[in-house]
Amino acid sequence: MPRYVVEREFPDGLQIPIDQTGVRTCLAMIEGNLADQVTWVHSYVSADKRKTFCVYDAPSPEAVRRTAARNKPNTGAMGVHLLLPSRLVPALNPAEPQLLIYEPMDDGRMRLVGTEFIVLADAWAHAHPSGPPPALDGNLLNYVDAPNRYGLPAFYEIHVWAWERNPQGSYADWNTHVTCAHQPG
Repeated sequence: MPRYVVEREFPDGLQIPIDQTGVRTCLAMIEGNLADQVTWVHSYVSADKRKTFCVYDAPSPEAVRRTAARNKPNTGAMGVHLLLPSRLVPALNPAEPQLLIYEPMDDGRMRLVGTEFIVLADAWAHAHPSGPPPALDGNLLNYVDAPNRYGLPAFYEIHVWAWERNPQGSYADWNTHVTCAHQPG
């Protein structure tokens, strides 16, 4: 089968999360490629993460183009988060999220698109010493170790895209239908 290289540019840098969400994102792309008999071989990422070079085996250039058009791992965003600190407790209540997620609109408004539930890992372990990891309606929360980009101690989190459909799934961190392009600097 012929081999092809696809060059992609990411002006803000490639930001696939290095956690289970990132794994799920990559696996979804790999599985989606199979519809066109395209097999991902490996990728190279530039030092500044603004370019990737992905190597594929495929039956034709058209098949590669179709899969490359579908595979946009870093389009979308997590939105702008608004935290209610009083809800940082070692319990989960589906009716009381710790964060609200907004999408900045081009006219300056903020549109509510989802929620995020967060539990500090130490608080959860203290409240549930022999219990399971936290879950929301049967969905396990993602563990984020410390140090992390948020400056928080280790925590568990899960996004719920309640008001904006997410092709990656209702509980995925990144939503390809959301953008932060209009977020004021």
